[in-house]
Amino acid sequence: MRPFQYVFFLVLIPVFMLSCKKGVEKNRYPLSQTELGFVPYQLGDTIGFIHSGGFEFDFQVVVLKRDWAISETGHPGEDYFSYEELELILQSNEPELIFRMTLPAQIIMSGVSCAINNQNFGIYSITDPTMDSLMINDKLYTEIFVFTNQLPETSLITFDSIFYTRPDGIIKIGMNNEEAYYINN
Repeated sequence: MRPFQYVFFLVLIPVFMLSCKKGVEKNRYPLSQTELGFVPYQLGDTIGFIHSGGFEFDFQVVVLKRDWAISETGHPGEDYFSYEELELILQSNEPELIFRMTLPAQIIMSGVSCAINNQNFGIYSITDPTMDSLMINDKLYTEIFVFTNQLPETSLITFDSIFYTRPDGIIKIGMNNEEAYYINN
């Protein structure tokens, strides 16, 4: 490298570093008590389930954590805001099911997204239940939120809905072939 190129790079690097201004966090949006109350689980909880064919199994809460995310900005140095998210993962070994839910601060993003084995589901409100009640194993569940599968109909056997309550979490996972998994309390 010639001396001129060396000096050029020594000057260019600090100029480049100084020209990249850092964005400023303009606001922070933590999860509210209502949002935190939407997830009734604790890390390590075990929840019994039964398939409509009689097979019993357990889900276990393997992840339950709060974390901060930042708004997407189009350019380096733009101002941004931060919002808190709650991540939940339930897992069973047999059958192999993985339920993932991400609950963002609702003031920023309304609704909740979740997935079972990479099939995406969603609801638009955590304050307005979808159904009034549902009877499962001689127990009446009320104020039910129904997460619906966001893929178009398919001829493959797949999950089509998740029934959820604030006090109990998942109470039913419906499938498109009329089979289902039910909470087994």
